[in-house]
Amino acid sequence: MKLPSWLTTLLGALVVITLPIFLVLSNTNLIMTRWYVEYEYGKPDFPPSERFDAVARAKFAIETVRYTRGELTHADLQNLGVYNERELSHMRDVQQVATSALAADYALGIFIVVALFVLWRASLLTAAWSALFNGAVLTLVIFGTIGLFALVAFDAFFVLFHRIFFVGDSWLFFTTDSLIQFYPEPFWADASLGIAVFTLLEAFVLLAFAWWGRWRVIKRPI
Repeated sequence: MKLPSWLTTLLGALVVITLPIFLVLSNTNLIMTRWYVEYEYGKPDFPPSERFDAVARAKFAIETVRYTRGELTHADLQNLGVYNERELSHMRDVQQVATSALAADYALGIFIVVALFVLWRASLLTAAWSALFNGAVLTLVIFGTIGLFALVAFDAFFVLFHRIFFVGDSWLFFTTDSLIQFYPEPFWADASLGIAVFTLLEAFVLLAFAWWGRWRVIKRPI
């Protein structure tokens, strides 16, 4: 199979651009699970709830995570009986953002695999390895910067994130509201740090792997 040069360039550029997005969405997908909730709640220094005992708090927090993933309906969330109208409205927005992100994650993963496969089938191994290498470099630059920002100025990062994805002050709540009782600030700080660290580690692994692959192609006897 022979590809025109413009298509080779386009596929490589798209892999470079989409790889950072795919990695961060995949790690967000991993964090947005009941296991992360259980991990956070199991930490000895995790803030206690003022309104819920440990069992009820874990149950409601996990069910809410399931809702954000699209596994429960809005009626199911209402039937939990722990959220006010403002919280329910916000969670509807959260579900729309989260399910769209999950769908994009799967779509980007499929695209990256298909694009690299097409380049491989066209015997354009150098282009394939270079796309993976450059995508890993771009990931390190972008999310290294974001991760550092979140680490040194988490409050500013948290506010900026919500202002980008949500309208007005719909995401602001009282400390006694259920959403804050279930997910206090340390929950989000740890999640942001975990996503950044996982993304950077994966980028380093891909960088080394792509460098090795490209080196093997260059050194391969003709």
